[in-house]
Amino acid sequence: MENNTYWKRNLWVLLFGTFITGVAFNEIIPFMPLYIVQLGSFDKNQLSILSGIVYAISFFIVIFTSPMWGRFADRHGRKRLVLQTSLGSAVTILLMAFCTNVWQFILLRALQGFFDGVIPNSIALVATSTPRKKSWVCT
Repeated sequence: MENNTYWKRNLWVLLFGTFITGVAFNEIIPFMPLYIVQLGSFDKNQLSILSGIVYAISFFIVIFTSPMWGRFADRHGRKRLVLQTSLGSAVTILLMAFCTNVWQFILLRALQGFFDGVIPNSIALVATSTPRKKSWVCT
């Protein structure tokens, strides 16, 4: 493929991929309390606490894994990282459908946070592959 169009293909593929990833991560949030109710018998207070834990755990894990994914991308390449985290996220979301208790769901949400390197590294991959004259540089 001609080098001139390689960056355009990356841009469109990663734009579509990050859109789908963002939808997958964020569209399940309103339904999590309803899913938790299906996983056990909880009173209103327990449901509120468990919903908060399920929601927050992925963001908490991201705090610790973001630097790790950045180092990995620098050493092994952003494209490889995007593919690995995309696959990990997809498998994790699929496994959430088979949870039998709330603790499995919490563990999988933590694992989802672990694989949350797709969007920032997709942006970095596009930024590094786009020719300077075609990118907006805000100074």
